[in-house]
Amino acid sequence: MLKLIEEIKQSIESFVEQRDDLVMIIPCSNNDAAMLLKFIQDVEQANSTDLFLLFADDFIDAESFVTSAIAHLQAEHDIAVDWQLQHKATPLASIPDNLNDNTISPVRRLGLAMIYARSLLPNDGGHRVVWVMFPQVIHDRDAYLDFVSAFIPNHGLNSGLRQLRMIFRDQPDTKSFAPTLFSVSRVCIKSFDLGPNAIQKALQDEVEDDDLPVEQRMQALLQNALIDGAHGRHLDALNQFWVLLGHYQQSNNSTLQAVVINAVADVYRLDGRFDKAQHFYECAIPPAIESKSVVVFHSAVRNLADLAFEGQRYGDASELYGHASELAGKMLYAEGRITAFQQRGICQAAQEDSHAAIQSWEASAALARTVNTLHHLQASLKHLISAYEKTGQPDRAKILRNELHDLERQEYTS
Repeated sequence: MLKLIEEIKQSIESFVEQRDDLVMIIPCSNNDAAMLLKFIQDVEQANSTDLFLLFADDFIDAESFVTSAIAHLQAEHDIAVDWQLQHKATPLASIPDNLNDNTISPVRRLGLAMIYARSLLPNDGGHRVVWVMFPQVIHDRDAYLDFVSAFIPNHGLNSGLRQLRMIFRDQPDTKSFAPTLFSVSRVCIKSFDLGPNAIQKALQDEVEDDDLPVEQRMQALLQNALIDGAHGRHLDALNQFWVLLGHYQQSNNSTLQAVVINAVADVYRLDGRFDKAQHFYECAIPPAIESKSVVVFHSAVRNLADLAFEGQRYGDASELYGHASELAGKMLYAEGRITAFQQRGICQAAQEDSHAAIQSWEASAALARTVNTLHHLQASLKHLISAYEKTGQPDRAKILRNELHDLERQEYTS
């Protein structure tokens, strides 16, 4: 996987460094857009000479997209000027007023912004401005590709463009949707395969690469085993987990021992072999404690709680959810703490302990209000309304019902 990622980053770096192409178009799905933007950000952070300007707003139309890009540019400019004033350095030149002139076409305004950004860099030293326009959602693809096409040079590069690079995101199948883009000069169209088959092949290649450090190969094997387990290839997953467990026991890595044993239990649980799952979730507890990793320990305890709940062992599940909520609190993991309280309340209600159930649901509701997670708060309120009505406390139920109705109206109007 690391090799696949490095190949993608190298391709982006090569485009920035080369001198023939002005525009790079990267077709990708919405699911892959965020990952590819992260790789571009990694390239930016490793680059000490070029100025990267990244814009990832959804594309609805050219006017709103460019207006947002100018606003982001202004915000970055203001931050830079504040820093310069604090350090008694000469501030950057002001952003030209015409960048905010809506009577000018959005393409022209963005072009002027590019010229302005280029003026901020020294003329020597090989500095470049890299404009990355990577909308996470493209609502009007025809309008978007018309916008992209406006930046493709028709008669070679003039001197003002030679230190400029533009990277645009497109949806998949650019070649079939806009074949003319493949026939113009100064444009590089590069697709990167981040599908599950490509990722699994990259992981398998790392596992089999004897030149890689053993820990990197084991990490690739772990990712590969987790993918096999998630996709129902249980025997393949288990065979890899046994190799991993032996390696991490030999290297005394208690954290990853607990991770692997938890994963083995997950496979048995998905396969419906609940006794085996119970055994391995319990086996994950000692190395989880030894690792002193609250995250790993919480995962093992929460899995045991969920398994007990599925088996209708509500007493055990209630106790385990209580421990899970405490561990989530130590991790500052509010959502995990809220859901543990909610589940504990369900278990207590199933044991006809209404008082304890109400306490658990009140705790989950209070925390949900604090961190403003509306869907969790709604779920907790529904439990509480039912419980208060059942225990003869209609006034409290009415107060919470009004709160629930307010939340539902708020959700609807937003």
